Amino acid sequence: MSGCGVIPSTLRSLIIWDCGGMEGRYVNVFHPLSALSVCEVEVYSTEELPVDTFPQQPPPHEYCSSSSCSRDYVLVHDEPKTWSEARSYCRERYTDLATVGSAQDMTRVTDVMGDDFNDFWIGLHEDVVRWRWSLSDEGYYGDGEAEFRGWASDEHNSETGIQRCAAMGDTGEWKHQDCGLLNFFLCFDGRNGAPKTNILVETAKNWTDAQRYCRQYHTDLASVRNQTENQEIQSLVPEGTLVWIGLFEDSWRWSDGSNSSFRYWWQEQPDDGGEGPNCAHVDGWKWSTRPCDTKSMFLCHCRC
Repeated sequence: MSGCGVIPSTLRSLIIWDCGGMEGRYVNVFHPLSALSVCEVEVYSTEELPVDTFPQQPPPHEYCSSSSCSRDYVLVHDEPKTWSEARSYCRERYTDLATVGSAQDMTRVTDVMGDDFNDFWIGLHEDVVRWRWSLSDEGYYGDGEAEFRGWASDEHNSETGIQRCAAMGDTGEWKHQDCGLLNFFLCFDGRNGAPKTNILVETAKNWTDAQRYCRQYHTDLASVRNQTENQEIQSLVPEGTLVWIGLFEDSWRWSDGSNSSFRYWWQEQPDDGGEGPNCAHVDGWKWSTRPCDTKSMFLCHCRC
């Protein structure tokens, strides 16, 4: 295998090589010390009548699969755009506006933004309110199980303006609760090597803090997928109490359709007090909201 060029480790801009007539079907990019964060490689040939016209596919490899490939983030800082304009730009040139689906993704985002760029759009935007589970792994739910509900017969949507989360009582019925209230909560532990189980945590927390606790020490807040699970979880609820489960009202969607429920809001965010619609932007080291027609830098991602 012959090499054509070496990317300097400090390079953050376009670089072009003339490979001097090298022959081959693929371009391989290697880094001897760390994982790649290269998003785009374009190859141009001077061959006018190629003999081999067989459809070309990437060679097999072991370093990445379609389900595990990480996102490569690209910060566009010299063309401020509204959220919608930024989404169109990212879809035309990359994949979409950035989805930040985990704490690890957020660490990579902060690496991209550095010290000079700390205010830019990501792909999260306000949409229709719906109920969804904190545990967003689609493989965990069978057909229709993500839509299972156990609301009390007299339960109905309460007034707007307050985010609602679901709590289960000792009868097994669910109640709408202000997510800021303090309740015991149920965690689901499905980590590799551990028996899959639901765990009652008898420390009163608001729903967001309960979610953070479950994700740190277990897997997530408990989901309830069917009536059998509802009865099993009901047996853990102390008499006369309500405990948080993982269902919550959510009006936020990722531009690329990702089902991730990861959020990294500043305290008191998201702020839904404006006229809207609102979109999410990285604001320093966490997320805030503002009107989507504000012009700003933005972060794209691509699957490379």
